[in-house]
Amino acid sequence: MNSFELKDKINNLSIWKKGDQRAPHKPLLILLALGQLQADKPRFISYEVTREKLTELLREFGPLRKSYLSP
Repeated sequence: MNSFELKDKINNLSIWKKGDQRAPHKPLLILLALGQLQADKPRFISYEVTREKLTELLREFGPLRKSYLSP
């Protein structure tokens, strides 16, 4: 996959929406992965670490959800 194909896939990423609600999981996961690469961290991170970091991002940037409000 070249850079143009990657950009196209990101631009066409489907994000669940219902009315004014949205689920930003996919874009946040992409940003998390790009941040890992930019910081020269390992390409692969465990599910537990990913879940923890994604939950933090969802708390900060996503809509309120009961599933990740409590620590």
